[in-house]
Amino acid sequence: MKNTIIVALFVLVWVSAHARTDVLTMAGYGYMDVNGQVERSFSGVLAVQRGEDKTADVNGIDYLFASAAYGNYRYASGLDYGHPDEFHSIGAVLNYKKRAHEFLAVVTSDSADPFKNKRTFQAGAVYGYTLLHSDNFLLVVGGGAAGGGQFDIIPVPYIMARYDTALISAKFDFITNPSLEIVVLPENTISILLDTRADGFEQAEDVYFTAALRYRPFSGDMEFINFSAGVKSDGNQFDTTAKDTAFYMHAYSAFAEADLGLIKLNGGYIFDSKEIYTNNNEITKKGTGTGYYVSATALFAF
Repeated sequence: MKNTIIVALFVLVWVSAHARTDVLTMAGYGYMDVNGQVERSFSGVLAVQRGEDKTADVNGIDYLFASAAYGNYRYASGLDYGHPDEFHSIGAVLNYKKRAHEFLAVVTSDSADPFKNKRTFQAGAVYGYTLLHSDNFLLVVGGGAAGGGQFDIIPVPYIMARYDTALISAKFDFITNPSLEIVVLPENTISILLDTRADGFEQAEDVYFTAALRYRPFSGDMEFINFSAGVKSDGNQFDTTAKDTAFYMHAYSAFAEADLGLIKLNGGYIFDSKEIYTNNNEITKKGTGTGYYVSATALFAF
């Protein structure tokens, strides 16, 4: 399984901040098979940056990051209720930072036909100000607005807190939904990774999580190479062509990952999966059993 394309966008935000390059591209491929239901996905991201991300330093230079992404998902065995078997994921991010000030804007659409159904697009923009800052703690607070899809424009808070020590590194984000990342013993050869986020609160499958052990065999210039293994809850959700209908593919899996910097390989055993259909706001869950998945991502920097 692959996360939504917007997750790849924020991964590139982190990578670009360390790569110190001007242009980055990412290409990904995913394959999943659960009892004969095959999902194939292709994704690509183009990102441009100026300056170096200095979020932890309020006196840092200006930083600008912009990216656009596209993903394609196809289901070989077809879907129930006459739902289409091909979906598209589109996303764009603009992130600007100037000392203690930050501006973030995001536009996304995950649907069967995003350009014919403008209601599937969602957008948000927030402003944040660095309220507290020390050697190991950072707090950014602010707010903005989000809208699109089937809801009106609403005000949203923006909270980002980060705490870093040799024992634990933690980051909490809240815009429209919360996310929390924790690394225990972040500077050690072996670390514990905990990551959770909520894309909603209607059902248990709306909460994604990853729990893993990470091993970094090298130090110095090669410390970015790491290997990890653990369990996770993951999925993809799309709007379909009709109003008040959606499709959601969710899976719990045990996985292993090799992160070689420019190439990332991931695969695992799916021990529980579901196809979740929403029709006229009524939710139907169909268990699809066990299976496996593999994915590969390549990053190119210019």
